[in-house]
Amino acid sequence: MAWLGPVVGVYGGAESQQKYHTGEIIVDLKTHLDLLWLMRGDLNEVFYHCEKQGGPLRAQAHINDFRNAFIDNDLRNLGFLRYDFAWCGDDVMEEHLDRFCATTEWFVTFPEAQVTNPRINDVISSAWRTVSCSDSIGGLLLKIEKCLVELLRWNKEHFDNVQTKIWRLETQLSNIGEIGH
Repeated sequence: MAWLGPVVGVYGGAESQQKYHTGEIIVDLKTHLDLLWLMRGDLNEVFYHCEKQGGPLRAQAHINDFRNAFIDNDLRNLGFLRYDFAWCGDDVMEEHLDRFCATTEWFVTFPEAQVTNPRINDVISSAWRTVSCSDSIGGLLLKIEKCLVELLRWNKEHFDNVQTKIWRLETQLSNIGEIGH
């Protein structure tokens, strides 16, 4: 079953005084969208303390308010099938900040849906490590070039011909619309 409903991208404020804005955005989106929609975002906040390892603790009231903004507006977390932590700071702290969420109606329509995380950081780290060179500028340029090659390969594997697919689907929808009139 194909789905052509809205997918909304949200970036949550990184500063603590901005974090409540993400909840306000969710409330605003809910009032403007139909029952069937997805939200993808780097939300810069966790739903539970267990989604954070290391670093200072978050205030429980802030976490509750953030999570409740999603619950109260009928958004459920789709989760990831791979490593949960999307951000790492100086190898001292890890946090689950990136999310795919969907409405209950979306879950009912697509009960088998899963989100996989292709981990772009893994592509970059692997490419960086495969080039052994000195600490010279030339060596740095070789590492950057290897990263570029691997990122282009990754992009082709995951997103090849996306624009062509969108154009085909739009054409099909247009044809269906013309038949119905």
